Amino acid sequence: PHRKGATDSEALFLVALAEGLDDDPQGALERAIARFEALGVQRGLGAQVRLTCAMSDGRSLYAARYASDGQAPTLYHRWSATHQGRAVVSEPLDLTEQDWAAVPEGSFCAFAADDWNSRPFTPSLPLAKAS
Repeated sequence: PHRKGATDSEALFLVALAEGLDDDPQGALERAIARFEALGVQRGLGAQVRLTCAMSDGRSLYAARYASDGQAPTLYHRWSATHQGRAVVSEPLDLTEQDWAAVPEGSFCAFAADDWNSRPFTPSLPLAKAS
């Protein structure tokens, strides 16, 4: 009932919220992507997700780069001491500065100030519990 538009990004965001985005950004996004992949498989289309995204909780910035078929769109980041901030973009904004770093495919990144880390991004649904 909270969905207002028709974009795939809004649908993904709402599913990730339902999966616990506030408390577990990476896990929630992995579970949301896994649900979309499972839906594609159930409908006979196969797992068809290509994703780059960024989101923030107001303190940290998170980004993911992933594709079901191993052909994820590009994603770059850089810390700028001059601008005192970090940019996360699909393509480098300023080619005169050569310190843009590509986010590796299949990665989830967490950025805080001038520090960052990257972990493998592996969407999967929790196994059903036996009753």
